[in-house]
Amino acid sequence: MEVAPEVKEQLKGKCTAAGCNAPTDRCIEGLAPVECPNFVVGPEIDEVSFEAERPVDQDNVVRVSRVGWALTVDDADGCMLSTPAGRRLAVVSLVGVPDCGKTTLVSSLYEIVRRNLATKFGFAGSETIHGFEERCHLSRLASDRESPDTPRTARELQFLHMSVADRECSERVELFMADRRGEQFQDVLNRPPLSETLVEVRRGDAVAFLLDGEHLIDGSKRESAISKVHRLAMALKDVIRQSIAIQLVITKTDKIQGHDDEPLVRRRVDALSSQLGAMLPAKSRYSVHYVAARNLDDESNGMHRLLSEWLQVTGGGEYERPAPPIGKSAFERLMNLRGASI
Repeated sequence: MEVAPEVKEQLKGKCTAAGCNAPTDRCIEGLAPVECPNFVVGPEIDEVSFEAERPVDQDNVVRVSRVGWALTVDDADGCMLSTPAGRRLAVVSLVGVPDCGKTTLVSSLYEIVRRNLATKFGFAGSETIHGFEERCHLSRLASDRESPDTPRTARELQFLHMSVADRECSERVELFMADRRGEQFQDVLNRPPLSETLVEVRRGDAVAFLLDGEHLIDGSKRESAISKVHRLAMALKDVIRQSIAIQLVITKTDKIQGHDDEPLVRRRVDALSSQLGAMLPAKSRYSVHYVAARNLDDESNGMHRLLSEWLQVTGGGEYERPAPPIGKSAFERLMNLRGASI
């Protein structure tokens, strides 16, 4: 008796990677669904049935949210407030106009920690691991193009969270990196009073001004790029808190190294750095960082030193717990609790 050939049923589920339609289309990573770490096995939403007549105990209801994705301001507020007492916590504000390299910088720092490429730091978890992986995935795809580009940042302010184990002092630091669209900083250049609305700058333990290294080697863009950073610092100097860490971060340094204009570029950066140092709060800890999102395991790319600087922002003496904070919203109360004025 002839046996009918076995028919393999298509695996049901959905890929969580942006731009991938597996299993209906070919996986963009070229992997089978069972091999792909981003593929979630299970029925589609419209195939799931619910028993409407069954009574529900509201106290035991599990409310599903976008767990693992970038945090909204309210989500970040709740996450910060739930940080265990005594745990170090740092909020980093990344300031820069469009295409200055913010998303690539954040993605690269995540990969350094997650892949255990830094001798001083270890990965201790993340509340926004899907948000990081989405940015890393699209950044990898973009690296194959002639003109690499990362996805547009969401219109609303978001936070990316990473729990970092500081091996030197055996402590764990909860690091929150603000991800705001560069177009909104461009708006601040045109309307400086908008700086008052940048809650992450007012709350930040560290504020990093980003300067595109690729623009610095282009004579037609160099002075404009430098001017924008200088003007942003002028607009934000009155909303930046005292006694915080401030960095001037030159991205895409690999474009500068070995270029004919490298000596000129470094002189112009030194001049800008002197201006920022004189302009920003006197009690702040100011530093300059040249970084490149290449060869992430090589500490000479500047990324490791920048991360180390961010993780020091909450170090120091004993922290005296203040009186209960006052504010109209939970986020305002958090800002007051951490020392920012509303």
